[in-house]
Amino acid sequence: MTIQTGTGERVEADVFLDAEKVGFSDDGSIGIDTEDLKEAETVRLKGTKNGISYDLSYPVSKVNITEEKSVLEIASQKIGYHKLRFYIKSNNKSLNGVVSNEGQRIGQTNNASIYVSPEKLKYGDLTLNGTYNGSNFSIYYNYEESMRDSRNLDFYIEKNELKSIIFDARSLDSSKIEQNVLDYVNDVRNGEDVPQPSSPPTDDLSNFSIEEFEPLPEITEVNPVVERKFVQYNMPDYLDMNNRLRADARAKSEEMKNNEYFSHESPSGTGVFQRLKNKEIFFITGGENLYKTGEIPYYWDEEDVARSIVRGWEDSPGHRSLMVDRDRLYSDAGLGVSCTEKTCYATLVTAQMIKVTNTYLENDYCTYADINNPGWSLNYPTDVNINMKVDGSVDAYLVDNGKKEYEECLDRDRIDSFKEFERTEGFEYSYEDADQGDAVVISSNEDSNVTMKINYSGDQYP
Repeated sequence: MTIQTGTGERVEADVFLDAEKVGFSDDGSIGIDTEDLKEAETVRLKGTKNGISYDLSYPVSKVNITEEKSVLEIASQKIGYHKLRFYIKSNNKSLNGVVSNEGQRIGQTNNASIYVSPEKLKYGDLTLNGTYNGSNFSIYYNYEESMRDSRNLDFYIEKNELKSIIFDARSLDSSKIEQNVLDYVNDVRNGEDVPQPSSPPTDDLSNFSIEEFEPLPEITEVNPVVERKFVQYNMPDYLDMNNRLRADARAKSEEMKNNEYFSHESPSGTGVFQRLKNKEIFFITGGENLYKTGEIPYYWDEEDVARSIVRGWEDSPGHRSLMVDRDRLYSDAGLGVSCTEKTCYATLVTAQMIKVTNTYLENDYCTYADINNPGWSLNYPTDVNINMKVDGSVDAYLVDNGKKEYEECLDRDRIDSFKEFERTEGFEYSYEDADQGDAVVISSNEDSNVTMKINYSGDQYP
């Protein structure tokens, strides 16, 4: 009988008919009586090739028996080959893909397996590149010397580890992260805690419990008594998302990601103030926080990423100070988030784009408030919205040289204005292209409380 592979390679092995050894197939040949062969049920082969032992059994029906000769043909990968199998441990689900060893392509798996001669493998990296649930993955294993003589080599991965590998932070909605970050920043401004991001998932629900809560008391509706009261303007407790600041913050995060740096100053030497000036964004003062996440866990969503960013800033006194803003300098903010496959860059730009002035004027007194102060060094005009409320009566003048016209008011001379509001108890007025030097001059007709808010945001006016 001749024993050979499908490629014609002769197989040397100890040969058994059923449980009885009948000899050794020297150079793939062994003398067996045809009648003895026909009476047996199985042919068993035991041997070693390439250092890998094998023990194979075949039904006699697989032997091609003719008058001239008998031939047993076996698959070549059955002897002297590793069988590499790749799967997910928790559910035994198959993983398929291209197998590489030390950067060299070995072949494509079939039904999660591939047969490889140990002579073709080097000790070192073994990589499976494939697709799972529509997402590409690269899983790295190690082929070690201790595996050299093993027939079956199982390579597995935990399901959560695979989820982590195929997770791509670029699939997150960056706009949603940005809004969530601003919401949490506003919570910090107002003394509220930012929750921890989600913890790793677990199938163990043994510690699950339902908390009981006291019912809320019934609310009795009472018609409020409304008392007319003069209410001053104040800087807002909550930052508004400003579209122009947001565009700048997004560009900053994108630049850091694409150029692989992390710094307030760009490689060209430009910082946040110069960026805003280059884009002619009007601001009185401003600030910037930057953050780069570590590797984002696959089980985090947009809100978890936002929590990690804001809590990271909270851990740094300087970054926390910008968010808390005890002096209420800032009115507007822009958030920009840009993610790589595993990390995200975040930029928070804050700016004072509202100016609030509260003044008490005795009768026949003058004062003025800058609209565009030359000292702010913003050599471009801006659109403004002015709101004034008066408890009393004043004359208000919009002028293009505040200091000069204020002196005219003190001297009781004529005030050169481009808009006047005489004996007013308040007004709202918007105009475009407020230049350096523009101001509001106020002259009281009686003892008066004056509160004024100037909005430069350009996004929205209240």
